[in-house]
Parts: sequence; C-alpha cells; structure tokens
Amino acid sequence: MSGNFMAVHPSEFQSPLRERRPLRLAVAQFACRTGEPEQNAAMIASRADEAHAAGAAMLLCPELSLTGYSVNPRVTREHAISLDHPAWEPLLERSKRIAIVVGFAEAGKDGICHNSAAFLYAGEIWHVHRKVYLPSYGMFDEGERFEPGHMVSTFDTPWGRMAMLICADAWHPSLAYLLAHEGADLLLVLTASPEGGLDADFDTMAAWERLNQTHALTLSMYVACANLAGEEGSLTFTGGSHLAGPDGEMVGRLPRAIGSLGTFDLSWDRLDRQRELLPFRRVDELEITLRIGTRVLKRRAEAEDRPRQAQRSEVEEIAR
Repeated sequence: MSGNFMAVHPSEFQSPLRERRPLRLAVAQFACRTGEPEQNAAMIASRADEAHAAGAAMLLCPELSLTGYSVNPRVTREHAISLDHPAWEPLLERSKRIAIVVGFAEAGKDGICHNSAAFLYAGEIWHVHRKVYLPSYGMFDEGERFEPGHMVSTFDTPWGRMAMLICADAWHPSLAYLLAHEGADLLLVLTASPEGGLDADFDTMAAWERLNQTHALTLSMYVACANLAGEEGSLTFTGGSHLAGPDGEMVGRLPRAIGSLGTFDLSWDRLDRQRELLPFRRVDELEITLRIGTRVLKRRAEAEDRPRQAQRSEVEEIAR
C-alpha cells in the first residue's frame, strides 16, 4: 500500500442528491494497548468481523485505537505509524467487506506526529482527518505530543456524505458547522475520554451526549461517537459511545466503562424529514457568518491594540 489516500471518488458515486444506500452502523468501544499496533489491529479486525456478521456496513472505532493512548510525548512519537505500516494490512483487507473508521498516531515527515483518523473502504485508505484542536487543559497536554491539522472536509461514500472529527474538535462548533455546509449526512466523532479527565465531578459522557445531540439537531445530521472503554495503563476510559439522530433524540448508546459493540440503523427518510422541518441547510448563509467573523476579528484586534498604544504613549510621555 502506498502512503497516498483518496479524499473523494467522484466517479464512484452520484451527485450530492444521490440516493444513499441504507446504513447499519457498528460502534465499538474497547481499551487498546499502547505501542502495539499489530495487536490492536487484530482486535479491531475481530470487531469488524463481528460487525459484518451482524449486518453492519461500517465500523466506527475510538480515537488513537490503533496505536494506543499515551500522555507521554516520547512514547507517542516512538509508536506513531505511517500510512504504509504493516498494521494496516488486516484492516484494509476487512474494508473490502465493511468500512472501518479508526484513530491512530500518524508519523509524518521530519518527526511530525498527528492525532489522526482514517476511513478505510474497498481496500484503500479513503480519507484521513488530522485533529485540529489539541487540548491543553485538565489532564490533557496534546500540544506536547502532536502537530495540529489545518483543515476539515467531507467525503462521499455509498451511504452518503460523511466527515470525521476527533474529540476536542467537536467542542469547537465552527468545525461541525462548516462540515454541515459541505453537506455532511453523518458526522463520525472519535474520542478518548478518561474518568476525571477534566474534573472528578464532571460527567464527561453526559456532556458528550448533550453536545452531539445539539450538533445533530441544529445542523441536521446524524452524529456517531465512539469512545475508548476500560483500562489502559493508569487511565480508565468511560465508554458510553452513542448515536444521536437528526431530531436531537438519542438513537442508542453503549454501556459505560466496559468494552462493547453495538449496531444502529440510520434512516435517511428520517434525516430528510428533519431537514424539511428545520431548514438550516436551506437558509443558513455561510457568507454572512464569514462577513461577521471578519468584523469580529477586526474589532478584537483593535481592542487588543489599544492597551499597547496607551503604553507607548505613556513611555513617550516619560521620555519627554
């Protein structure tokens, strides 16, 4: 396999108004092993076989599930893998029968490392997303481990137009909003949320559910979330993976803290009806958002510059 991947295969599918195939989505949550991509790949391949046997056409796995989660910058860089690493082989083979979405630490050129997600389909790495927002709060310090990505984009599949975000990306509403404007039918969110990641009293997965239900309702799309579950090293991940429907209701969820595999059936009729009821896709104008955003940036820059100008005037007065 080469290190190249395809973002969109326009000749393979119809226009954005195409008829979408029915989709049964499998979501897997589990604990993985840090720095053992071949073993993690074997476990994911087994989940893919189980999901395929249950009639699923796609399997969603959590953030960094192929390479393992680590808060140590050295460990992360040592165990990052490239797009032509042998660990991909069993997953690419499975992707000829079932699409697979998996997170991994991606080794780039010159020692650069990204927190990435790959969509595997038809024996290829179909699309890659690199995490844009790297958290530096709570127990997280991903800026020490990764370089940020610089873009988001949708991609076509036989089941509709999709997009991927990784954990903190989803907490920045602008990214989901932009993906909705690119026509996303299903937003795939890969997370690694441990117990006490922000605060011992903060229910992370309850917050994730509210966030993803809000994205689904206000942006007229399905939102699926896969979170790590169980123990890896000193961390315990909370599980609670779920699918939110375009009406904001929860389609289903997996148990807290334990490994599990669940399947959910997406109704495109339900999605289309909701888009008729809430006309975000028809009436929201990205140009207005960009125009207002430009003005906000200008005002903020002017506000930040005023204290500097006052300071310079004070220095000049003293000098005189």
